[in-house]
Parts: sequence; C-alpha cells; structure tokens
Amino acid sequence: MRSICSAALILLLILLLVSCTAEETRDVKFKDDIYRLEKADGKVTVFSGPQDSPDIVLQPLSGGQWGYVLSVGEDEYYVAGDARNIRVQFPDGRILHRLHENGTSTGHAEPGTPHDFEDWDRVDQIGKIAYGTPVQPSAEPRTGSRPAGLPLLVAGLISVVRPQLAFCLDLGWRLRDAEPSEVYLVATRVIGAALLVAGLILIF
Repeated sequence: MRSICSAALILLLILLLVSCTAEETRDVKFKDDIYRLEKADGKVTVFSGPQDSPDIVLQPLSGGQWGYVLSVGEDEYYVAGDARNIRVQFPDGRILHRLHENGTSTGHAEPGTPHDFEDWDRVDQIGKIAYGTPVQPSAEPRTGSRPAGLPLLVAGLISVVRPQLAFCLDLGWRLRDAEPSEVYLVATRVIGAALLVAGLILIF
C-alpha cells in the first residue's frame, strides 16, 4: 500500500507542478498563417501572427443575430452559432453556414452565393477561433475507469479520516503496541488527499 500511496503522491505533485508552470498557449490558423493567442480577458481576444500580418481581434456582440465580430485588419467577419453549427458573414456580405455532425461536415449558402473551397476553409478557421474545435458527443457513457477509481477513493478516505486505521492496516498488524508518529499521521493524510483526488478523477 505504501508503494501505491507514494506513486499517487508523486503523480499528484508532478501534475501540480506542470499546471503551475505551464503557460496558456493557443495557436490558430487563418488563411495560410499561424497566429498565437496574445490576450484573452473575456471582452476581447487577440491573436498575433507573422510580422507583416494584422492581428486577429475577436469581440462579442451584444444582442442581434451575430455572436462575435472577428476583425483582421480592415476586414470584419460576423460569427454566430457554436463549435458544431456556425454561420459566418464575410466582409463582402456573403453568408455561409457550416455544420459538423457525426464526423462529417456539410455547408450551404443562399442560392446564387459564390463560394469555393477556400471560403469553407475560412469558415472552419473562424469557427475554431471563435468557439474552439468541435467535439462530437460520445454515444456511450464513460465507465471504463470507475473500477480503478473506487479503491483509490476508499483508501484515500481511510487515510484522511482515520490515519490510525491506515497505520494498523499498513504496519500496525506486524508490530506489538506500536503507535504512529505525528509525522506519519500527517504524511498519511496528505497521501490520502492525493488518493482521493486521483480516485475522483478516474471516476468522473
């Protein structure tokens, strides 16, 4: 049990260190250039690209049928919908619709609206900038990790709530009249908290 607890604690510490030191980076593609996230404060999102390229600025709109305006230099694209069902109005007034469903993508425009493959690529790129990559809903509930998470959850609860019992299960049964030290009890509670977190992650 000690080896499992130690491994869980080490894994938790690594995850905490990675989450604390990792910087938020989000690259997007627009036309043929790669843009990097520079600012996102809830009111405006800015992506910067190559030196000669204007920034991409994404701002939410209040009211109306459009959700966002995406500005690239003097060009403005109006965006509405969500990651799987998006509608984009181009700077020249054309409106293109794109639907991602069941692993396929379909698009349509008003009759007589000219469009080509680059336009549909642009709609997909704008959709990812505004809403992220579309995620298809899973048909089956995720249950594969629950059996592995339950023992960790039980061990974590015992270690946090009753560290003396954890001592008896781990070492106490091999010794006569043994009492755990304060350091052991504190360490057991810390390890138990790590096991609780790991168990909850696996279950949910």
